[in-house]
Amino acid sequence: PQIALIGEAYDGDVQGRLTGRMSFEDQGRARIEGRNQGGMRLYAESDGRLVGAEMIGPDVEHLAHILAFAIADGHTAQTLRQRPFY
Repeated sequence: PQIALIGEAYDGDVQGRLTGRMSFEDQGRARIEGRNQGGMRLYAESDGRLVGAEMIGPDVEHLAHILAFAIADGHTAQTLRQRPFY
């Protein structure tokens, strides 16, 4: 699997930072293809603005690319979810 680190690294000492986690193990298409492994963590400021992410899994470079632009553009997880993803 691939590994991607985007933006700021995890720092558990930062006050007010939000962390979200997601497993890639229960995604339908990946399960059918036998590639359902890995996961992701997202880091955001208390206002929801994304500041970093780390992930491991098959072909994560595609998602890493999108997250790199989202972090650079100052998006929140909510605004990122409103955009189409193909």
